[in-house]
Amino acid sequence: ATGSQSSADQVQVFAAGAWTIYWLYDGNDADPGTARWVDAADGGMADMGSTVLPPGQGLFFNNRGAAATVLAIGEVRVNDFIRPLASGNNLVGGGYPIDQSANGTGGRLMNTGTGFFGSTDFKTADSVFVWKPDAVIGAQGYDTYYQLNGAPALPQLLRWVKVGDSSLLARDAEILLLGNRSVFVRSKDGIRQSTMHAPWTP
Repeated sequence: ATGSQSSADQVQVFAAGAWTIYWLYDGNDADPGTARWVDAADGGMADMGSTVLPPGQGLFFNNRGAAATVLAIGEVRVNDFIRPLASGNNLVGGGYPIDQSANGTGGRLMNTGTGFFGSTDFKTADSVFVWKPDAVIGAQGYDTYYQLNGAPALPQLLRWVKVGDSSLLARDAEILLLGNRSVFVRSKDGIRQSTMHAPWTP
């Protein structure tokens, strides 16, 4: 916690097409004993520490100081998880605390049969953007994967592929979606009943 947004830890949430940035405010001598999470858009510095993030809502944690551990407490669901996707960009977390693929065994079943839009053009196809620093500290940008669909001319080209991979290697079973990380999912039309199926039998 510090007295300035530019130096304090931040939680960054993207929802409904807009960013909300919470930062850990501490007024020190000017406002003693007041370390609290505040909304960057709120000049009144109201305490937002009890704000509830909906299940499946992804976020970025911008840690400005020493390494920190975030403890997650809760019950692991045993049922399928419906996480609606709006048209456009969605920052989403997993419904289960395990690493998964987009469409492999035990994965999230992200395919054309469950409402995802495929195309030969990554600019129009539904896509997943994976933040590179989640895998390599200090890296920049995103790895981008899109739902390739070659129909009607090439119906056999139906798979998740990485942007820039001229071999069009299928990435459906690759573990891209980490259980304790979030990714951007860009949906062309939105999927109101987008469902992450339970990856195990209780």
